[in-house]
Amino acid sequence: MGGDGVRGDGECGYGYGDAGAGCGAYDAGSGDGGAGGLMLILASGFTAKERAAGQIGLTFEVETADIDETPRLGEEPVAYTMRLAEHKAAAVFARQRQRGVNPERLVVLGADTTVVCEGQILGKPEDDC
Repeated sequence: MGGDGVRGDGECGYGYGDAGAGCGAYDAGSGDGGAGGLMLILASGFTAKERAAGQIGLTFEVETADIDETPRLGEEPVAYTMRLAEHKAAAVFARQRQRGVNPERLVVLGADTTVVCEGQILGKPEDDC
């Protein structure tokens, strides 16, 4: 679910990648995967990642994060994708803490996918890749 941000094959079309960021008791990709009373939240509406988490037996909730997804001037695709993943995780983590969820038991995974062509950010995929 994590990655280096963007597949840089130089081809147009679906040159996309995923980036993941963790927030909470464990960072993304480590810890005990939501066992032991931890609450795992996927901080995005990403169906492919939901399927993957379910296939490996994770129990989780999905909560979207309303963040500004506008690329910054001159922002590289990898940095852009990682920034969005981190901001999604942080926004959902903060919202959960405001609801009174114990941060010691909270794991939030933020991820994002970006379509890139020849190093240029084109936007979000139109369908599930």
